[in-house]
Amino acid sequence: MEGNVAIDEITTELMDIWKQMQNYKGIFMTDQKGADGLSFSTGVLFDAVYAGSKESTPTCLTHDSHRMIGWSMVHGLYIAPDMDCVMGNTYIAENKEDLNRLTEFRKVWINNQVAVPWNKYGKSFQEELLRAGVLPVEKEVILHYCSIVMLGYDGIVGNAFPDLLKIKDKYGQIKLRELEKDFDYMGAGVFKDKKSDLAIMLHPYLRKSLSRLNNFNIEFLEAFFAYRNSKDVDLEVTIDEDFIGYAPSFLMPSEFEHIYGAPFDDDVSKINTGPARYDNTPEDHQYYQSLRTEYNWKWEGGEFTFEMEDLNDFSMPGALNKEYGCYYVHSQYDFNNQVFKHFDGAVREYDEAEMLERLDLKLKETGKDKKYTKLFRMDGKIPIQEWKFLIMKYTYGLPSVYEYFGQQRPVIPIGKEEPKPAIYNYVPYKLNEDDGIRLYIAYKSAEDTDGRIRWIDSCDVLTTSENKKHDVIEEKAKDLIDHLNENGAAIKEKEGCLYIDAGDNYANIPVIAHGNKDSLEDDVNQTWQGICSYVDKAASGAPFMTYAFTLAWPMKGRMVQFSFAGNVKELNTWMKNTPKLPVGYEDFRKWIEKQSELIHKVWAGVKSFERDKMINDDGILYFKRRNIMHDIDASQIVRNEDGSLTIKTENKELNALLESGLVFICCNRLDGMCVCCNWSTKKIE
Repeated sequence: MEGNVAIDEITTELMDIWKQMQNYKGIFMTDQKGADGLSFSTGVLFDAVYAGSKESTPTCLTHDSHRMIGWSMVHGLYIAPDMDCVMGNTYIAENKEDLNRLTEFRKVWINNQVAVPWNKYGKSFQEELLRAGVLPVEKEVILHYCSIVMLGYDGIVGNAFPDLLKIKDKYGQIKLRELEKDFDYMGAGVFKDKKSDLAIMLHPYLRKSLSRLNNFNIEFLEAFFAYRNSKDVDLEVTIDEDFIGYAPSFLMPSEFEHIYGAPFDDDVSKINTGPARYDNTPEDHQYYQSLRTEYNWKWEGGEFTFEMEDLNDFSMPGALNKEYGCYYVHSQYDFNNQVFKHFDGAVREYDEAEMLERLDLKLKETGKDKKYTKLFRMDGKIPIQEWKFLIMKYTYGLPSVYEYFGQQRPVIPIGKEEPKPAIYNYVPYKLNEDDGIRLYIAYKSAEDTDGRIRWIDSCDVLTTSENKKHDVIEEKAKDLIDHLNENGAAIKEKEGCLYIDAGDNYANIPVIAHGNKDSLEDDVNQTWQGICSYVDKAASGAPFMTYAFTLAWPMKGRMVQFSFAGNVKELNTWMKNTPKLPVGYEDFRKWIEKQSELIHKVWAGVKSFERDKMINDDGILYFKRRNIMHDIDASQIVRNEDGSLTIKTENKELNALLESGLVFICCNRLDGMCVCCNWSTKKIE
């Protein structure tokens, strides 16, 4: 596969692979507050759906690019009385073959992630590098992107900023106060040169898996740099000397992980010297890639000293030979002031033979002759609770660290959904008069509309017992088509499509698409007004009905699909107060924000648990009927003399619902003929 394949093409090719994988539909983002107190506005969610519709992304454990387990794709924005949320699908590889196939697509995806920002910033970045005298160069040059456009080769930072090399100590660290004389901290491990648009970064070992493909350990860096203006603590850092970034391209990354700190004090004077070892469970070993953590307290040079090492027996990605990087912490405690006066972090490095030897030793037996890279240093007055907090952040919240510090492993609270009534195991979700309306916004690839004004863009496919396939839409859709045609909104019916009547109180209206860009807003709103008048008529004639509608039209190079569903009376009230539907991106975005506010206000307190019952895989709201053959076999169906059907089953739950009258059997009628059960030769399977 070539490295310049468009993102849309990647997604199209992936769809065949996804069909063979486990598919999980879930919530990607919401307007609710997360564990860190942050939330997203409806407008941001709207933008995320549009952006996500143009590309799918690898799914990786702990946001680590080297730990791909599948692929994810944004589906749409769902708006309900209790929550707005971005829905999506995640496809999990079930075997090595599938994972290997996804890995090939991941390479292309990474190339695209680098190519897009480089196409935007590359020219101005290279001009800046030429002015700095670091290009051209007779070395292998690497182009990269991870939150900032980067260019790398051995020693490039020293070539651009030779004075930096003069202020390094013997461990390669630089005092932050010295560094900030010439650089401004932008966040997430990036410093901008005060005299140019060039930027330098912290050492890559402060990234997940010690890899430049991953973001920095943002939570730790936020806690560490909180001391940058402290008079009691001096900070030192280690710089990545082999890559330079372009500051105008920097975007602050967010991974929305939440690592809890330890909100308690310990009496260090009661701690005995000697080693301690805490093993991670097999599950935590795989998830955190940490076999165990080891600790040691000792008196060294008159100082009460702490050291800790996280033993990671997963080799470092990208290493030519098997090499291992293990987080290491070293600290000194000041008994007089009851604070830590020194705290530094490093990564100890082992080859395969050294790692096998290390696993057989205790931490105090390892000595100081190990290869390591110092990453940061703090000197001053560091309270013990903040020291623990920093260690937990630095080690990404390892469970064994929590255990050592005597704190219960944190569990982020997850709200429990209210139990679903048993009736919805058998019938579509019913939106009653007081349940409010639901909106859904999704996108699909743009299509050649051939200047068509208005047409039916989707239908169902049913298969008969003779294995014949029929394109069908519901008879209620036929009623709407006739109504639109009578009211000046001419609509092209789908050729060869038959009409089916389910005989229940639901109506799924197929997608009504629009394509003439010269009259798009007028065309869409003519359809909107036609639906308004149709719903007004239906509300007085059949107020018990529940409808789902979808309109589609071109928007910013895509085809937006806007679904709205609810009890016909509530739809009627809502639509009468919503006289116009904007079709441009920004205007539609603002309109959706207003509708969200309205829905949350008018139907406050209404709980929704029907997302999986209503959101269809093609990006529309759709009431999914259940074939009775999922729950019984044909021999359990009895046709009565009056033509009605009775079911005799051993399913007590279903029997109770049938006897109560809450659930009943409906016959699908295709062109006026019942096709639901065995007595018809045209039975729909």
